[in-house]
Amino acid sequence: MRVIVAGAGVIGYHIIRMLVANKHDVVAIDKDRETCEILYAATGVVVLHGSATDIRTLEKAGAAEADVMACL
Repeated sequence: MRVIVAGAGVIGYHIIRMLVANKHDVVAIDKDRETCEILYAATGVVVLHGSATDIRTLEKAGAAEADVMACL
């Protein structure tokens, strides 16, 4: 399943790790660059630095093809 997670704070981070552990295709979006770098280093998921309220960011994340989008 293709999942986009907007917000990689404490809850988002744990959800992303669970999704990755269950072999889902995950793309994360977060406004904080350091959070993005930490998340990528820990999980290897595609991480976009930006706002999930920006249509261009959502297009880059592949929102049209996503099965689920979680906003945290």
